[in-house]
Amino acid sequence: MKASFLFQRPPIPWKKIYSSVPLYAVSYAIFSAFWSGAHILSVQPMFLGTMLHFTIKENGILMSLPFIIQVVFTFIGSWVSKWLNSNNYVGVDKVRKWFNFLYCSGYSLCLLGVIYSGCERMLSAVLSIVAMGFIGFVFNGCLITPVDMSPTFAGTLMGLSNTVGSVAAFVYPVIVGIMTNGEQTFEQWNKIFAVCIGIAMSSGIVFCIFGSADVQPWNYATEEELDKTRSNNKELQETEQPVDAVIHL
Repeated sequence: MKASFLFQRPPIPWKKIYSSVPLYAVSYAIFSAFWSGAHILSVQPMFLGTMLHFTIKENGILMSLPFIIQVVFTFIGSWVSKWLNSNNYVGVDKVRKWFNFLYCSGYSLCLLGVIYSGCERMLSAVLSIVAMGFIGFVFNGCLITPVDMSPTFAGTLMGLSNTVGSVAAFVYPVIVGIMTNGEQTFEQWNKIFAVCIGIAMSSGIVFCIFGSADVQPWNYATEEELDKTRSNNKELQETEQPVDAVIHL
């Protein structure tokens, strides 16, 4: 029995990828999403414990609630996205941008409420929970956009954009540590939240203007590249060795 699993895809157009403005826009949007993720995992528990004086048990309960809201928002966003696209009401590009901006604006408005809440413990906690719940919409927004941009090179784009986004996961806690070291005050924490608002809103605007969920031209190989790929595939098939298929019952 002869195996025919060998296949060589078209070469990755690195030059076109690195010169793609939509890729940089979606990378910044994903950076913002990871920044917000670092907020919920690393930073917010510190704020609840040090500034609002919640116990460890209360802190754990409060920090589990945003994940429940995220799941609800993600499923709602997925259903609405599918409904809009299936009925041709809105294209994929607009759907991605709308849901991403919904995350940015909802997260930012709630954090702005946290800034003005001051030492109002429950109001601040509730607004924080809702703010981080809005992160669920990024799964229908920027996080899936690299796949829409280039189905052929989706893995490459996901790797590049998520590498940029992952920087936020270790940079954000370091910045918080520097800003609050020996100065645990609401004034300092408000500056941190203001930075979060600035990153979220700016990423939403940049993604809406410069981002794109449309399939990019460089997703499709040129005739020259296709001919080269066909030639390589032919060579692979000619040198392919027979493989015996053995099934053990």
